[in-house]
Amino acid sequence: MNTVASAAEIVAALCSDRPSLAELRKLFPEAWQIVYAELSALARQQDPARVAEDLTLVHQEWLTLQPDCHALREKYSQVLAEKCGQCLMRKIALEQYCRALQQQTLKTAGLSGLRDRLLVRLLILPLATARQALPFRLHRMAWRLLRNPGAAAAMLMQAGCYLIAPAELIESLRTRIGSRQVLEIGAGRGTLALLLGRAGVDVTAVDDFSWAGTVPMGKEVLQMEGREALARFKPQVVICCWPPPGNTFEQEIFLTPEVQEYIVIISRHRHASGNHQAYARAKGFRCIQATGLLAGLLLPSEAESVLYIFTRVDQKGQSGLP
Repeated sequence: MNTVASAAEIVAALCSDRPSLAELRKLFPEAWQIVYAELSALARQQDPARVAEDLTLVHQEWLTLQPDCHALREKYSQVLAEKCGQCLMRKIALEQYCRALQQQTLKTAGLSGLRDRLLVRLLILPLATARQALPFRLHRMAWRLLRNPGAAAAMLMQAGCYLIAPAELIESLRTRIGSRQVLEIGAGRGTLALLLGRAGVDVTAVDDFSWAGTVPMGKEVLQMEGREALARFKPQVVICCWPPPGNTFEQEIFLTPEVQEYIVIISRHRHASGNHQAYARAKGFRCIQATGLLAGLLLPSEAESVLYIFTRVDQKGQSGLP
């Protein structure tokens, strides 16, 4: 470990809400060499699914290590600090790698032109985040004005908008949800929850605000971790749009007994979003993928989103819905 850095500096970095990879690399140069070698090996394999699996595992490892990491404030251990630093660097580096793969998938290596950037800022984004659900045809008309739709989709994501929800999609979700209580986790800007609420859905939106300062958080969105929100609100339906790859809260959704249904919109590419290990282990739930008209309502189409509905079933395989 870098002996120049004090224990206080190391603990402050490890316990920070959003530590930078550059800072951690300076504090743990030897551990970084190990992490860098692992990343290089992953890059050579060119297997995005393996990247997603590794990210899920490191998220789980970091979740286990966090209490010990915070305990370093009371009793410092060089060995434990090194272990925490290596795990945290691996987590941050894999998250950045997944985002880079996402951008590559959208074919945004080149910058979009000034015309498209203006269209996104002055037309596309305002329509996507409007406080009223707008018809599908209006969004598609605006989208056809773009010269590089893939780059525009990436710009929307950077602005915290992973889904354009036309009025037809909101109505379809409202019809399915009915009068049940809904929790949206990772709500970000809060647009989806706002539109569902205006359509008459009883919905609560939460986010851990990890993107605060980068993306504007919705005024109606509560700052709360997904685990805490599940325990507090005990929702019957949970919705999430593009959950972070390798997250740990999705596995808690399936373990929450009150949850009857989980509606999740994710990327078609495993490395870009979602905890696919949790999906595979979701025993007691039947999963269907939206197709046809409903699938076509997921905008922008360049993001290649898919919608999965996990419905709890009883031991006989029947839906547990009333």
